[in-house]
Amino acid sequence: MSQDVYRLIHTRMKLGIAIADFTQPGGPKGIARHMSRLARTAEEFGFTRIIVMQGFGVVAGRPVHDCLPG
Repeated sequence: MSQDVYRLIHTRMKLGIAIADFTQPGGPKGIARHMSRLARTAEEFGFTRIIVMQGFGVVAGRPVHDCLPG
């Protein structure tokens, strides 16, 4: 078996999650606690990365959803 075929067979898929909306029951003050809990849970389930979108929910300078501070 060639090295390329061996590498292809033994490569695992890496999964990630993208978070665009930070609205949650604790409001803006609870975002840090919520995100840390989410990150720990994602890691437990095998996710290798988390991508957050800063300012995604802003329209005409006014937030539509809770966002991370710019």
